[in-house]
Amino acid sequence: MLTSEGTFTRGLKTSDLEISQGKPLAIGDKIWMYERNRNQGLRWAMRTGQTIATDRVIFGDLSRVPNPEWVEYAGLNESTQGTTAVLKTGHGARVTIGSRIYWPRIKEVVRIDTAMSTDTTGTLTRNYGRGVASTSLLRTGDKGLLLTPNFQEGFTVGAGITSALTYNSFAVEEVDWPVELSQKEATERSYAGDPFTRAVGDAIRQSKNQMEATMYVSGQRNSTISSVPITASEGIDNFVQSNVYTNAFISRMDLWDIITEMKARSPEGFAIHCSGAFINMVSSWGMDRVYYTQDTKVDGVRITGLKTPMGDFQLTEIDLFNQEPYLMGSVFFIPMGRIQWRPLVGNGINNDIKYLPINVDDVMSKRGHIYGIGGWNFAEQELWGKLDGLQFAS
Repeated sequence: MLTSEGTFTRGLKTSDLEISQGKPLAIGDKIWMYERNRNQGLRWAMRTGQTIATDRVIFGDLSRVPNPEWVEYAGLNESTQGTTAVLKTGHGARVTIGSRIYWPRIKEVVRIDTAMSTDTTGTLTRNYGRGVASTSLLRTGDKGLLLTPNFQEGFTVGAGITSALTYNSFAVEEVDWPVELSQKEATERSYAGDPFTRAVGDAIRQSKNQMEATMYVSGQRNSTISSVPITASEGIDNFVQSNVYTNAFISRMDLWDIITEMKARSPEGFAIHCSGAFINMVSSWGMDRVYYTQDTKVDGVRITGLKTPMGDFQLTEIDLFNQEPYLMGSVFFIPMGRIQWRPLVGNGINNDIKYLPINVDDVMSKRGHIYGIGGWNFAEQELWGKLDGLQFAS
């Protein structure tokens, strides 16, 4: 099931929102969910996995979608920056007060300043750590990546996001991420197991996805909201300023030249973070070296590393980069031992990201949130590098 096919609800999830097929039909205990940020080997295993027999001519299962990571701009092409969120139908529930959106095409981060009541109402702050007022202009259809939500000191926890299971019928031949379920919904038995545990798991998965996105494309910010301090963590793409290579197309020798320059600046070595499309391009360079005989049964070649005069380098595929064309053309050269996660810890208080229950005696719901204070620490900017702007044919 695709994210666009899901119906999301911002706020308290009550038991009447569940589909009738969720209880008590004869349904298998396997709940399928498509998650884009997964190991590619696991995706292959899901497609070619074992076969399980059914004893019904008509049968079904339940599916759910992960909490969304992207939104789409639905307003008119901007000539000047607007201050009201205009999102695609159904996307308003994906964000609320504190949500940050990164627009890859224009490299701008915006923050939602008020809870959205519809898909087109919600004020926002433009150029929130990244962006230029004169050139960061949105176009209809631009895709926005959700970063970690950003809150000022002393904020009030907002409304969480959940989605209902969807029944699929077949015939022989699912930084503060709140979780909130009504007491009945949290108590009632479900085919998918404990619904609150499931919602917490979804929030944990979303927090990891958004923390990864923030690590790559966020922008540092230190300012105030209503005279209250608010800060945002830095991202690699915004951090790297010295060794920046930009081109729509490169050859093998172009890449070797870049690696040669990077190795000279970073003698201890570096990791290469890239998209699957970039790995495909590198693999295609080896096709003219492939030798076939009449006994050859496998066509093509997959290259996951580079052997150059400067040394051996592994290509690390980042699932996130495969999700959007502008990110697909990004490659990062990350030096060893120059990145740290820094949680706020002091006076006996550890604010590293963790799940915390919320106990409110007069509210009949089961609540909690994943909360923490921390940021990314990058060192020696001169050792880092990035290749940007690559374009891949469809």
